[in-house]
Amino acid sequence: HYVPANFIAQICKEEVPAAVVIAGGVHAEAHPEQMLQNPAIDAVGRGDGEMLMTDVARGAPWERIDGLSYRRGNAVHHNAPRPVEMELDRYPLPAYHLVDFDDYFPPVSSYRALPAMNVLMTRGCPGQCTFCNSANTVLRSRSVERLMELIKTLRYDYGVKQIYFYDDTFTANRRAVKAFCERMIAERIDVHWICYVRGDMFTEDTARLFSEAGCHQVLIGIESGSRTLMEAIGKPIKHEVYRRAVALAHRYHIEVRGSFIIGHVDETEATMRAPLQFAIDLDLDLFQLAIMTPYPGTMMYQRFKAEGRLLHEDYSRYGQNEVVFRLNHLSAEQVLRFERHAFRTFYFRPRAILRQLRRL
Repeated sequence: HYVPANFIAQICKEEVPAAVVIAGGVHAEAHPEQMLQNPAIDAVGRGDGEMLMTDVARGAPWERIDGLSYRRGNAVHHNAPRPVEMELDRYPLPAYHLVDFDDYFPPVSSYRALPAMNVLMTRGCPGQCTFCNSANTVLRSRSVERLMELIKTLRYDYGVKQIYFYDDTFTANRRAVKAFCERMIAERIDVHWICYVRGDMFTEDTARLFSEAGCHQVLIGIESGSRTLMEAIGKPIKHEVYRRAVALAHRYHIEVRGSFIIGHVDETEATMRAPLQFAIDLDLDLFQLAIMTPYPGTMMYQRFKAEGRLLHEDYSRYGQNEVVFRLNHLSAEQVLRFERHAFRTFYFRPRAILRQLRRL
């Protein structure tokens, strides 16, 4: 199996004779030695998993499989990294005939119709966000032809009515996005979809094409209302850019889910209030707030680990709802208390309540 590492324990509840368990995902790739301390895990796959798993299934000797980390006795061996696969079209469409679509739902408030399915057009991200494991990774994209084949297969063969694009930054490949929207419009594909966008990669032409092509919501990672903190996390986008992006989306009847982070290492009471007020000023449709979490594989984790700031490394508690490192100016309780206050303040406003009732 090539699965996220957090599912390994669940998979191993039932004994499977002669099974090989290969862990993949951010945690596994960041800490393969740690993962291989679990006797239920035979190996760790680093990088893209498709061809790695093909090599395993063909019975190739493990020492010859690039991107594989594995145990031999008490020693852990790391093979050379796999070359980054730039041609994503070489991979066939997923085996959707094995999927029970009734088991899959997008996040609450982000879909208009079911069934729904997640899709990726691109892999990688050119951003430099210190809290993200995808920062500064090679950007690759499916061709528009293959993406259209995938979406039409989902729509006409499986009845899917909603697509959730999980690309780190859907608008990073602007030429491909434009061509995709034009194809969706020309072929009148009746599918609702949403995606993640950066505020500085969202123009009026993009908003217009999105709307005409079936996009009904975008998620924008605004992160903070403090310019100083934005620069510290590697995302120095000016507030005016976000104001324009939200206004453009609303002009073309696209909802905006704004994502913010509190609990930065230099957070203060004043900077913590800034994202809440900014979200209200922007008149966001949906307000998403998370507590800063330095996940393994990120620049932030490396820094806080070196500085001795991590309170623990129990990754089952790294879920963006707990303070897991030492802040300079605030206690964990102050951050948690403000998180509760922020959600109540934003969503209990009469305007927000009426908007949610209209959405229902």
